[in-house]
Amino acid sequence: MSRVLALEEPALHLWWLDPGDMRTEMHQPAFAGEDISGRPLPEAVVPAVLELFATRPASGKWRGQLVGPETPCRLRAHRA
Repeated sequence: MSRVLALEEPALHLWWLDPGDMRTEMHQPAFAGEDISGRPLPEAVVPAVLELFATRPASGKWRGQLVGPETPCRLRAHRA
């Protein structure tokens, strides 16, 4: 549906954002018994989300990708 809207309204920017796995209290129950301490904190993902808003790229699906364990997340275009 978002692709149709993007084609019908080219002046709008439509992003489907998947920040990826993060180390949150909400995420831990989804991986009960697993150690999720290696996943990034939300604070590592926020700069990439802000970059998306600032650069206003073409409409599309964007996925968070951690570059390194101590490196902030970078968003990459994702084609499904």
